[in-house]
Amino acid sequence: MIIFHLPLILLVLFLSILPIVWSFFPALRPESLELFKEIWFDGSFRVSNQVAYFTSLLSTFLALFLGIRLGFVMSECGSRKRNLLYSLTMFVWILPYYVMIPFLRLVLDFMDPNIFYNPFLAFAMVVLVKTLLNIPMVAFMSLAISRGIPSSIRDSLVIDGANRSEMFSAVYSKQIRNTLKPYAILLMISGMRDVGVPLLLTGGGPMLRMGFSSFGVAGITTTFGIFLKTSIDTMQEDPIFLTKSALVSSILVFTFLTLWALHKGWKLIYPLLGIMELLWFGWIGFILFFLLILCWKLEKGWIKVIYLVSSFTIGMFHHFLSPSFLSLVSYHVLIGMEREEFESRRFPGEWMEHVPTFSWILITMFVFFIILSSALTDLPDLGFSGLLRLNLEGFEKLWEDHFHLNMLNSLMIGMGSGVLTTFLILLSIVPMVKGTDPLSGMTKIMLSTTLMLTGMNTLLPLFIIFRKMGILNSYISVILVTVNRSLPMTYFMIMEDAKKMKPIAEQAFIDGAEGIPLVFKVIYPVMLPSILVCFSYSFIKGWTNFIVPLIFFSNPKMFPISVKLFEYAGDPTLQYTYWNAFALGGLIATSIVALLSLIIRNRISSDITVEEI
Repeated sequence: MIIFHLPLILLVLFLSILPIVWSFFPALRPESLELFKEIWFDGSFRVSNQVAYFTSLLSTFLALFLGIRLGFVMSECGSRKRNLLYSLTMFVWILPYYVMIPFLRLVLDFMDPNIFYNPFLAFAMVVLVKTLLNIPMVAFMSLAISRGIPSSIRDSLVIDGANRSEMFSAVYSKQIRNTLKPYAILLMISGMRDVGVPLLLTGGGPMLRMGFSSFGVAGITTTFGIFLKTSIDTMQEDPIFLTKSALVSSILVFTFLTLWALHKGWKLIYPLLGIMELLWFGWIGFILFFLLILCWKLEKGWIKVIYLVSSFTIGMFHHFLSPSFLSLVSYHVLIGMEREEFESRRFPGEWMEHVPTFSWILITMFVFFIILSSALTDLPDLGFSGLLRLNLEGFEKLWEDHFHLNMLNSLMIGMGSGVLTTFLILLSIVPMVKGTDPLSGMTKIMLSTTLMLTGMNTLLPLFIIFRKMGILNSYISVILVTVNRSLPMTYFMIMEDAKKMKPIAEQAFIDGAEGIPLVFKVIYPVMLPSILVCFSYSFIKGWTNFIVPLIFFSNPKMFPISVKLFEYAGDPTLQYTYWNAFALGGLIATSIVALLSLIIRNRISSDITVEEI
């Protein structure tokens, strides 16, 4: 049975583990330690370190805060309203972010042309957009978890006279937060290495004076992902590539292990973090660290808020807050902070519970209106006065630029990703069903590592590896990375169905079916819907892939839809934009995703469990 999981394990080893390990190779040479030290104390690295933590922490907190409430509203409302909210949430989830974010940037720029030149407003916009994109998955998971809350608990609260606010704080909020703790850690780590949102919204700017250095240029929205991408844009040497990736990977691993240790209640982590703070940042950092622990021992919520605001303000200006301090802050804000005191306070009216939800819906509908209008009118160029002017230049632009070839490239990447992912999953189903897989635990750990720690920090080493292999500017490079990032979710989804399939397989075995007949006549036919879901999910990941082809492809003939749209209007530094063509191309990309999402929408929200992730 080991051979069935071997291809999947080898692929994950090559695309997830090897890049992280290989990026540390330069550190094995004594002369390279000085380079590590220089980059560690480099201004651009310190700025991006602070920005990565702050943007990820705030956006994750807001996404959980608003997403849980959206899930609560969907679970408690009637079927018609629930279907409407579900459809709107699905729309945001299926709309590619490389289509939505440029239009959000267009609207914000129309409201205030200087908004992205103001550091605080630019930072706030990045946080809010990341929150907007993260709300759907949190809402889906919250809705799925709420279905497991016994109805007897709700009935007893209703009998006792509890209103919606009291029911939310007494049962729903606590249950959802406890279950979503692992996902909160995943969302935090993913946000730190994010490159798509700041790249499309602000380009990493506005730049800060401290962020200019020989190793890069960093601004108020330069996350780790943007920091690493500049290495490719400026064609820095391979040792610098790998050293940057190793440092970012170290911080991501450190943050993940710290959050997980605190989540598991390992008290020894506190003195270890304090010692690291003292060694890395001296007495100032240690005092801040000690005050953080002291503030959290107090029962006053306002003291915690004042301390966090003051610490973040100091960090934003001086950029000396360490990963150990920021990791501990992130844990207390996202996981360890007791919010009963806030949840128990009722809003002035119960209608206020719906304000975040309806605000999010209005933003969603407004963006859709802008996209649809931009495809057929002069809306982007002439303001709202151009809404009545029909404009078909977008069709002409797509035809002249042979946009169908970009669609073909996206199709090749999507189909290749879907087929290869499905093949690996088909092999893994057999030992899952029979329950005789000795590598099951190892596979879960490796896929969890992929889910948590792969991003720009692994793309840079892979960029060098693929360049040396001669496959950098080819479909296979993007397909391999896409498959690697699709495997964790598809594996965990299929694992749930495989557990349900085991009794059926045992009965078929008793009836005389074994070997190949058992696999092809019993297991695969019964699990065909789940297999189609895995294919669809991986196809969507390949069809909408943006960052990987943007980095790997230098030949315009290889560009998929996402990169072509980036050339039209996605890049915030463009002087001349083609919004009509961009909107039309975005609608084409979204329509394919929408059709396939109909297959997987129920399973994403119900079958996969947060505990498995």
